[in-house]
Amino acid sequence: MRAVAEGVETADQAERLYQLGYRLAQGFHFARPLPPAEIERRLAGRSVPAGGDDPGRWEPSSLAS
Repeated sequence: MRAVAEGVETADQAERLYQLGYRLAQGFHFARPLPPAEIERRLAGRSVPAGGDDPGRWEPSSLAS
């Protein structure tokens, strides 16, 4: 089982959660809510490594725009 940190709004929160061992997080720090078509467009440009998502590759501010 993996925990997802929700409601992450700042880089400081993301950094602290990463230090605590969280590798899954969501919130306004990473992205504002999007309409479905925009989500599909953004996901179309991403690739997932063989074997699925690698939880060790996330860095606190790597996804923030």
